[in-house]
Amino acid sequence: MKLTPQKWGMMRNPAFSLNDSLEDSWNSLKNKIAAASPDFYNLIKEISHTDLELQPEKIRFTVWKYFNRAKFRATPFAGLATFSLLRERMSQSQTGIEIQREATEHVFKDWSEKEGAPKQSAKKADMLVVNSTLYHLGNEIRYVAASQGQFSTRSLQNFPELSTVLDLCKFKIDYDQLKTQVAFHVSLRGRRLEQLIKDMIENQMLWTDQMANITGEDYFARIGVGKHSADKSYIISERHVSHGSLDLDPLKNLPGFLDFMAKYTGNRENPDLHSFKKMFLKKFGQQLVPLSIALDPEAGIGYGSLEQTENSSDLIELLKTDGTPEAVFKISYTELHQFILTNLIQGNTVRLDEFEPLRTPGEIKLPNTLSIIYHLFEGQPVVSSAGGCTAVALLGRFSLGNDAVTEHIKNLSQLKKRRILV
Repeated sequence: MKLTPQKWGMMRNPAFSLNDSLEDSWNSLKNKIAAASPDFYNLIKEISHTDLELQPEKIRFTVWKYFNRAKFRATPFAGLATFSLLRERMSQSQTGIEIQREATEHVFKDWSEKEGAPKQSAKKADMLVVNSTLYHLGNEIRYVAASQGQFSTRSLQNFPELSTVLDLCKFKIDYDQLKTQVAFHVSLRGRRLEQLIKDMIENQMLWTDQMANITGEDYFARIGVGKHSADKSYIISERHVSHGSLDLDPLKNLPGFLDFMAKYTGNRENPDLHSFKKMFLKKFGQQLVPLSIALDPEAGIGYGSLEQTENSSDLIELLKTDGTPEAVFKISYTELHQFILTNLIQGNTVRLDEFEPLRTPGEIKLPNTLSIIYHLFEGQPVVSSAGGCTAVALLGRFSLGNDAVTEHIKNLSQLKKRRILV
């Protein structure tokens, strides 16, 4: 099925133009550094541009890096770069794109502040439900829990009261109803029952609607936590388009090019994933098996190097392999690579329509939606990145600051049969 470009796009821009000087931008740059690096801002907030040359080399170099970042790099971060939403050009008379110089900052609490959010209270929860990764292995209960940004498998011995609470929480249930149902099945009530439920929530065996979420309504707004702190905030900056729109005409050959590249650059399959599929079929065949069980090294087959001790290191495991580079890294070299390299060595113009492979590869299935990042040079697109499992992954971070982006993402997520280029 042919790729189809979306009729809207997102433009990324550095905060400063190529013509801006550090002297003229100094105060504005300090404001942007204040949000990006509060600690460094405290070192320079009282410094004028005239006094900058008198500062230590480390400070001058860091300022130079921030200014270059805000002048040449378009990846949105704090106020150092911005994004703009572009619609499809409707008439040939629309030429060029103009954006407002002033940016709108969408400011949110930084995700790290969730650690300081009020602790979950079972009594305040509208809903409790069992951790969906939980499974039984003999008389042991195992489940996946998060701690300090890392995920690990936890386990504990089962007992009747614990098993009863878990069974009753297979479907969403409110706190009072849960206490009533537990008391009906086992002789556990009052403070002892409340303490058990509290412990299960704190150990992430039970989930509640008070837990942090990464999709849907903003977590801090949902639980009613106050405003963000000045030195800890997540900022997405947006510039509105004053004039101009997205011209899709330069992209007319891009869908064919991406299909061509997907077909002839080689299908590099993840070796761990390939091994997992092979071992899964050998052990489970066509059975439906929960992913948590399949990844368990005892009950299932594990995956890659996920089974590690607390102090293990990926680097140590890598060094245990054959020390030769060939044993660790693989460089793709297909007929297409050889064709391009030969033409480059001979000084010829590389024309992909002259590429004649000795064998036709099998069909490579691309995802329903994918993203490209490109810029125009002499009217032609120069692609710096293309692919991904879904276009939503790249766009999702901007949905916080723009309702139109959110609506576009929802539409993309509903696509089943059409292949879309974003």
